[in-house]
Amino acid sequence: MKKVKTAPPINYAKLIPPLKDWHKLEEVHNQWLEKCGGNGAIARSIKLKATKGLFDLMPMEIPEEDREKIADELFRNIKLGLTRSPNRDLVTPKISDFRYGYSWVAWKRAAEYAGAIKLNDNFTQICKMVKTSCEYAANTIRRWREDPSFFAEFCNQLRGTDKIYPPLSDDQPDHQEDNDRLSGVTFAIQLTISNAHELLIKWTNLLDRLNDLKQLGLDDDWEIANKQVKIKGLFKENYREARQTLHLTSMFQQMELQFCFAQGRGKEYVVETSKWREEEESCDLEFAGQSNFQLKMTYEKLRNISYVDFLLASLYQFRDINGNTPSRDFAHYFLEFEQAVMADPSISEVVSSYVQNLIGERAMSHEMTSAMNRFFFQNMSVDPVEGYSVSEKQKAKSQCHSYEIFGYRIPSLLKAAIEQHMTPELARFVWEEFDSIAMQKHGDSVGNLLGIAEFLQTPKPGWITQKVELEDTCFPVTDTPLSISDIQHEKEEAITELDTDQTSQPFKVNNKQMKLVRKLFSKAEEEDGRGQVKWDDIYKLMKRIGFRIDEAGGSIVKFVPPNEAGIPFVEHRPHPENNIGSIRYRAFGKGLTERYGWTREWFERVIKEE
Repeated sequence: MKKVKTAPPINYAKLIPPLKDWHKLEEVHNQWLEKCGGNGAIARSIKLKATKGLFDLMPMEIPEEDREKIADELFRNIKLGLTRSPNRDLVTPKISDFRYGYSWVAWKRAAEYAGAIKLNDNFTQICKMVKTSCEYAANTIRRWREDPSFFAEFCNQLRGTDKIYPPLSDDQPDHQEDNDRLSGVTFAIQLTISNAHELLIKWTNLLDRLNDLKQLGLDDDWEIANKQVKIKGLFKENYREARQTLHLTSMFQQMELQFCFAQGRGKEYVVETSKWREEEESCDLEFAGQSNFQLKMTYEKLRNISYVDFLLASLYQFRDINGNTPSRDFAHYFLEFEQAVMADPSISEVVSSYVQNLIGERAMSHEMTSAMNRFFFQNMSVDPVEGYSVSEKQKAKSQCHSYEIFGYRIPSLLKAAIEQHMTPELARFVWEEFDSIAMQKHGDSVGNLLGIAEFLQTPKPGWITQKVELEDTCFPVTDTPLSISDIQHEKEEAITELDTDQTSQPFKVNNKQMKLVRKLFSKAEEEDGRGQVKWDDIYKLMKRIGFRIDEAGGSIVKFVPPNEAGIPFVEHRPHPENNIGSIRYRAFGKGLTERYGWTREWFERVIKEE
């Protein structure tokens, strides 16, 4: 029987001009409009012909004036050759498809520009996206708390990156505890810790609102759901709070990226404003995702000075000197940035690993917002919090504060700042001191005070005994604590046997890769517990086991188990280096033990049984 070759996946990015050239083509369009008499009858007539049938593809719930705006925008792009008309025959991308090096969110935007029809997510899928984000944020905090060596290395890597200012100079005596630079070091680490907890709080608040809607009986069908959330009462109230919380979370991430840019490589392009002095104006800016930094020039001027910094500032949605934000959204500049990196790989080195991770997290919330907009037919241009009073904004803002627990200046952080180095011992003291402050000042543990104790519990190792139907979510699915998982048919004991019926291939690990396995599951005092390993070798090992590996954006990578029978998890690939040190690779092995119960002895037994 002749084997039929499978056609390669469509490269949507090849169907549109590189995004770097779009602004040049738009100049041509503006000149054409002038010849047609602006938005006069000639231009209108041509637009109607070019967009004929477009209204039929739009949901009737979209107001006519918004439909006309969408039609005008689409026509403008089609006229320029930037995007293509919606085409029902163009295959919609799937998360498991080969993506030619693009991350999922950027690839979906390329498909959209190429004309692929977007598919709506259902409400259950949206809930799972949010739950994934909760678990992902919780996993970061758990790893910091449970692995002092890992947290110490993380703090030390922040020095000299986009997050922390340069080290102390020799002429500054170490004993000056009130030295501005010492205060800055402790503040930067405290802010990083606080932001991680606030992000988890925001995700859990959103999950609570969505669960409330589910308990009220919100339908998975978009037509019914859109009618339900318009009904006055609990449906409408919980829906509005959910949209508000998601919006706040996205803007919180956006402001953190702006802060990193302003403190790091973008320092010469921004200026600190005084617009946050008034509390009311502060709330408005925070709801708009604007920090107290803005560009001190126009975007066009910044493009001429540094294209890379133009992309980063656009990605972070800064206001320019005239108060204008970029003309397009996050996903557009995310795609353009990835295209720029493909053309010149050295560009990726200008963004630290920490900031790449923040970009990946921002991509997760952007896709969540897009999914909500598609399901509830709320266009991206519509402000989900428009018309809210200042008191409502302040209430929503206060709900996500971490009770100022991490604002106290603790001895361990001060000592690390003076010594310009965080040790594992000091890292352990950091969490002990914050836990002590929480108990002494507020009478309870950090997790209970912030309402996140459930998510900070270490997950039990286990393996799903039936295939999990994973939806086309945009971002990585992290290790899910099985004790709070809504997935049925699960085992809580460690894996001792591999059900080959549930996997696409047995765990085939060759002798050479067993050397890597021994290093992953080693202890610090062992010979295998020292040195470095190549990140590419970990990729090859996990692929040989049968995992699918997806780039999700920034430095976030998702590992999906064979046949999607186990709980997927995420890791942060090293950047820009390919090697990872002993602390990181032992943490990777520890994660495999926590999730699946795997050990070095388990792998050795599996090889002998083959």
